[in-house]
Formats: sequence, C-alpha cells, structure tokens
Amino acid sequence: MEPAPRPRNVTIAATIWIVFAVILALGGLSYALNPEATNLNAGPFAPVFLIGLGAAFVILAIRLRKGGNGARIALTVMGALLLVGVWTVLFVVPALVFQFLPDSNAWFKALTPPKE
Repeated sequence: MEPAPRPRNVTIAATIWIVFAVILALGGLSYALNPEATNLNAGPFAPVFLIGLGAAFVILAIRLRKGGNGARIALTVMGALLLVGVWTVLFVVPALVFQFLPDSNAWFKALTPPKE
C-alpha cells in the first residue's frame, strides 16, 4: 500500500523551518563578518553556533517533509527552547502549529509503524 501524500500543512511547516534556518545562518555569518555591527558580546563561537543551528534546522526540516516523526519532535523541542524574541516567535509558533494540525498528525501516525 502506498503512503498517503504529504499534507500541505507539513510542507508549509518545513518551509517555515527552512526559512528560519537560513535567517539564523545568515545572522551568524553577518556577525562573523562584522561583529561590531551588533550590540551583542557573544564571543567568537556565536557565528559557529548560529550557522550550525541553522544547518540542524534544515536537516530536520527535510526529515520532517519525509515523514520523520523524530524530526517533528526535535524541531518542537528546539523551537520551544528558542522562543525568546519576536522574530523567533513569528517563525517558530506557526511552524509548530502547522506540523501538529489534525491532518499532519494523521499523516505522521499513518507513517509510523505499529509497536509490537
């Protein structure tokens, strides 16, 4: 039996996560190129952390699109930990909502093999 097609909500959630990841990585790159441009005193590891975090979000978003429930859980935890600023809330909250709407839940459940 062929799996059901991916719900549009999952595609939207994954796209939001990828856009958020690109913004994080670009922020890290911008800080690396010009640390004096911000008021942050984040140290030399901040750009590496932001770029790495962005890469992790992209990888998890791709797995989310493929039906990875573990990726959905990881994105939820990581997103919840980052809910501190306005920009994060503007991206994280909608992505979380879309990935847990009823049709998204049904799709992930259908893809998850039953436990024995």
